[in-house]
Amino acid sequence: MITRLNPANEVQEAILKALADDVALAALTSRIYPQQAPTEPVRPFVRFGAPIITPRKVDGGDSADVSAAVHCFTDSTTATPDGRQMATTIAAHIARILDAMTSISLEDGVELNVYVQQVQCMQDGDASSWHSFVTFRAEAA
Repeated sequence: MITRLNPANEVQEAILKALADDVALAALTSRIYPQQAPTEPVRPFVRFGAPIITPRKVDGGDSADVSAAVHCFTDSTTATPDGRQMATTIAAHIARILDAMTSISLEDGVELNVYVQQVQCMQDGDASSWHSFVTFRAEAA
């Protein structure tokens, strides 16, 4: 870890690993990307959003809060007639995974705790496309 004041890479890596390792989420989509997804990715897919880092000075050393969202994009298809329901279901799994991320060890003795803040699902462009996201705050101290 370069500095505890900006653990963005380490937090993103830990969250992406937790998402990728979850069997129930993988059954719905195995396409989980960092901030940059491929051009025209196949839906459904999950993408990590742009983090906001808030450095903190605390007794015993530097730390940071990381706020971001994990996004999911789906479409209504013959196999998935209700894209909204699929986006909501995937968001529920993301919230469950993030909520379970307590006392995760990162580099240099940093401990990660993740707190789910909001979940939202909305139409994404046309009537058959849906976008859900789960916002969170993570403490890396």
